[in-house]
Amino acid sequence: MTFGQQRAKAHLHRLLQSGRVPHALLFLGKTGWGTLALALEFAQQLQCENPEHLQTPNSKLETCKACRKAEQFVHPDIHFSYPTVGPNAVSTTFAKEWRAAITENPWLDANTWLQRIGAENKQGNITKEECNAIIKKLSLKVFEGRYKILLMWLPEYLGKEGKPAAQTD
Repeated sequence: MTFGQQRAKAHLHRLLQSGRVPHALLFLGKTGWGTLALALEFAQQLQCENPEHLQTPNSKLETCKACRKAEQFVHPDIHFSYPTVGPNAVSTTFAKEWRAAITENPWLDANTWLQRIGAENKQGNITKEECNAIIKKLSLKVFEGRYKILLMWLPEYLGKEGKPAAQTD
């Protein structure tokens, strides 16, 4: 596992061992705390096909197919949502850049990400179209893993489009 956050890691390991994983988890931390790296690793462990890995973290057992896909960020049941730039932009448009960025640095920060995708002076945003894509992805059945997982990185970039409209009676 990544450095630091021993209490959080111990809690996540207990969740894995018990098989009682909540439907939603919030990984909150300041830049440099490794919360994205921890969430990526937890998602991989949730999809792991080899229960011995869960009993002995950091084991030298052969990596299963699900773990290899998760390590390459191509597991069909692990989805990502993150800030993008441009009108009607969705995360899948920047999937290649996202995989390269988190492979190079899973401790990625927002400014580095936005520079990487050429935001220049543009504001990053999670658009209404992205919210619709999330709903569509999560409405599908699990393809090959045990869980359907969505990692939403930097949800504070949800613009007003991503928030539900006020109801009037």
